[in-house]
Amino acid sequence: MSNKMVYVVTGSEDGLLGVFGNIKAAYGVAKKFCGEDAPVKPYSWVCKQFRGFVNCSVDVQDYMGTYATAYIQNCYFNEEV
Repeated sequence: MSNKMVYVVTGSEDGLLGVFGNIKAAYGVAKKFCGEDAPVKPYSWVCKQFRGFVNCSVDVQDYMGTYATAYIQNCYFNEEV
């Protein structure tokens, strides 16, 4: 049986925001959580950080200021985060 890769989105203010089967959906939720005006890292950059790594965590926001932040962690479906 092959393991399914999932992406866990966690917000700085609210904790767990969701578990997603693809990185695009996870990025969209993380970006929305950071806020409309928040400077976020580009989708292509975030994807590149996950390439070849498991249990990797990437912060979506580009600037740690007064904005809420969110990060995405990848892991296999049957692993604990």
